[in-house]
Amino acid sequence: DGDVVCIRLDGNAMFTSSTTFRELTREMNRRGHRQFRLDLGACNIMDSTFIGTLLAFGLQLRQQGGGLSIVRASTECREQLQHFGLGQVIKISQGTGAVFTPEGEWIASSPKATAADHRETILQAHEALVASSEENRLRFHDALEFLKGNVPEGN
Repeated sequence: DGDVVCIRLDGNAMFTSSTTFRELTREMNRRGHRQFRLDLGACNIMDSTFIGTLLAFGLQLRQQGGGLSIVRASTECREQLQHFGLGQVIKISQGTGAVFTPEGEWIASSPKATAADHRETILQAHEALVASSEENRLRFHDALEFLKGNVPEGN
């Protein structure tokens, strides 16, 4: 119960990795894990879907008395996370030290995610972003309406 689930993301943190991340964390959370550490040392870029997925999961963990922390994020990734307000929900470490040992279970990205899975992830991520602040609501409102299929005629 006191164990921290450590996840290392290699590559870009985009909507496709968001679906895999969401499914992995859901399963680990279902098993009772409430503390997560995400190593972004090998991540160069994040899209809004991944950021929203982190936000939604961080909020869920906080409600459960747990938490999500980000370690080894590049300056650009830390700034992006702060810009979207994740610093209020997720601990974002300035440290650059190694976090993982070669021991443990390694789980590769799953190719099982369907287009519908990705669409659901994108929608949920942007709903979390829109709900988190007025600035994000203004920034992502149109995209969220498009994802929901509420696009006005003529657009």
